[in-house]
Amino acid sequence: MIQAAHVGVGISGMEGMQAARSADFAIGQFKYLKKLLLVHGSWSYQRISLSILYSFYKNITLYMCQFWYVFSNGFSGQSIVESWTLTFYNVIFLVLPPFVIGIFDQYISAKMLLQYPKLYKIGQTGSFFNVEIFWSWAVNGFYHSAIIYIALINIYKYGNQLSGGAIADHWSFGVTVYTVCLVTSLGKAALVSSQWTKFTLIAIPGSFALWILIFPLYAIIAPKAGASKEYWGILPHVYGSAVYWTTSVVIPLMCLARDLLWKYYKRTWNPEFYHKVQTIQKYQIQEHKPRFSSFQRTIRKVRQVHRMRKQRGFAFSQVEGQESIVRKYDTTKRRGLFGELG
Repeated sequence: MIQAAHVGVGISGMEGMQAARSADFAIGQFKYLKKLLLVHGSWSYQRISLSILYSFYKNITLYMCQFWYVFSNGFSGQSIVESWTLTFYNVIFLVLPPFVIGIFDQYISAKMLLQYPKLYKIGQTGSFFNVEIFWSWAVNGFYHSAIIYIALINIYKYGNQLSGGAIADHWSFGVTVYTVCLVTSLGKAALVSSQWTKFTLIAIPGSFALWILIFPLYAIIAPKAGASKEYWGILPHVYGSAVYWTTSVVIPLMCLARDLLWKYYKRTWNPEFYHKVQTIQKYQIQEHKPRFSSFQRTIRKVRQVHRMRKQRGFAFSQVEGQESIVRKYDTTKRRGLFGELG
């Protein structure tokens, strides 16, 4: 049993702590197993699946732009983005969204998961993570990278003139590609997040704000320190360009429009069971049938009343004269208007 199980759950009981210490999870009582499986198990499966899929997606979106660029640079191996900035993509600017999704996201509340145990089948059937879903995310990353690169390469072919008469260079174009990929990936994280908390706000809008603040500092300090000399004088060419700011908004919207429409279609015309439960949770739709927990409480009260009735009784002394008292409790005899015996 231990070798065949996927996850070990130990119960701390009279038998000792050896099983609990050897298990992956330890619970105090057997009744806690229900919440461990239906709630925490379901959350864990959904979070891990989404984090893995998103991690692949965000990397495909950026690095496929580098792949498309080889058709423009004559297969010379020239990078489209400065090397350190490329490293910061996963280390700084997009490190928080997968963590926040994988730790704090709750696609359905604990109350609803306990109320609808059928949702546990999502993990058993692999509805959130399978080969088909993985390749759909990968193809989506290819699709977004193609839109980003084709749109920007054509825009900068004719819109690379700056206000002072200068022309945006290769690295200005690369920073724009990088920013658009960053905004698109953050927008995708916002679309797939089921719950917005303060951590989600820090991870998604906060990551973009971090890039907007760090890039000017890095572009000024790094070349003077002898690193990233490609960024000499690039800041006014990037932040002073209307094309940069316009494309950073318009192209991510072009990429995510299909995702938004697909999400709308799935939830409106072809919803899964958990979509329906999410709708019930969102609009707080009350069920007409009584809940099983309420039914249990009612049965418990009825049984308690029956026990109390069985335990009630009267003890009378056998002393002469007590018979009249007993007769007063005789319900078979007719009584008068004020309850007196006839």
